[in-house]
Amino acid sequence: MKRVQVIGLVFFAGAAFSQPILSTDKKQQATEAAQPKADASQPVQNPASVIETVVRYSAENNPQQENKPSGISRVLEAVFAWLLKVVEDPISFFTLVLAFFTVRLWKSTHRLAVGAEDTAQRQLRAYVGIRPHDKYPASTLEEMHTIGLKFHIFNEGSTIAYGVHHTACLGRYTEDQPFEVDFTETASKFVLHPRAKSDMTLRLDAPLNSIEIQQILEGVLKFYVWGEIRYTDAFGVARFTRFRMRQAGGTMIWTEKGNDAS
Repeated sequence: MKRVQVIGLVFFAGAAFSQPILSTDKKQQATEAAQPKADASQPVQNPASVIETVVRYSAENNPQQENKPSGISRVLEAVFAWLLKVVEDPISFFTLVLAFFTVRLWKSTHRLAVGAEDTAQRQLRAYVGIRPHDKYPASTLEEMHTIGLKFHIFNEGSTIAYGVHHTACLGRYTEDQPFEVDFTETASKFVLHPRAKSDMTLRLDAPLNSIEIQQILEGVLKFYVWGEIRYTDAFGVARFTRFRMRQAGGTMIWTEKGNDAS
């Protein structure tokens, strides 16, 4: 019996020593081979967690910067919070819509009111103009230096014209005529009621001789009347009327330029 046990132990020991002995490096390689390989295409760490870690680290090391948001950020946050509240609350939403249309209605009403006021001023304001008194036949041209030319200043508007004053010139036409208006010396101011008129008389600096009278009648020699009327209408707006006329065959006609009004 003992002999059989000894033979079995010897056989077991021989089987053990018959296995190849692995080196330390080979054991490590075998261990690594036995472990599952990681996929190189997958990130080692989630980027969101990295960003969160960086933000947390920055907040912990710079608490003052975190507590001081920019002015634009505060405004945007407030606007976003308000819009979110409006959308979530039906009453607030309809209030906002009502306010929007109320503003548009006010603008439209304001434009209508301004337009109505402008229309009323155009219809009711004073319109001061000037026109010749009558035609001037040849028989009166010799006396132009004494009696002069008469004009009517009239108000064709529906309200009073205040502070009416004017200046005018009468002279022979020349190519370099500047047609300047001098308001340093004017007639005294007066009030002109609707449909009323006031006369203005102009005289030449020198009398006309027979040759000049004939030239005027033939249209060779011309003389001009030009000037300006200033006044204030019933709405307190300063107005003006600029005029220019020329003599043609014993009468006065308006020129193409030099006539304007406000």
